[in-house]
Amino acid sequence: MDSVLVLIAARGLGAITTDMARVLNGRWLSEGEALEVPAAHEAEARKLAAGMKIDINLVPLANRRKRILLADMDSTMIQQECIDELGVVAGVGDYIKAVTA
Repeated sequence: MDSVLVLIAARGLGAITTDMARVLNGRWLSEGEALEVPAAHEAEARKLAAGMKIDINLVPLANRRKRILLADMDSTMIQQECIDELGVVAGVGDYIKAVTA
């Protein structure tokens, strides 16, 4: 199976450096945040990323075009707890805040 590695770090963290990109023969998807690396460099990528806040995903080359992304939103992709905010709009803010505390 032909695959690539995709390294992903939190925005603004700068965990994925240009030196890492060069050493791993990577291609930036988003500079400093997301890097595509040949799968042959997996061991080296994992060694360089050890102890850092970098996710490493092995992704097949076939059928890479995706139409949906599922992810945790609250404090992951955005900085606020949007479930609490949506609860306020729906009139059940206090209940939601108690559940999510």
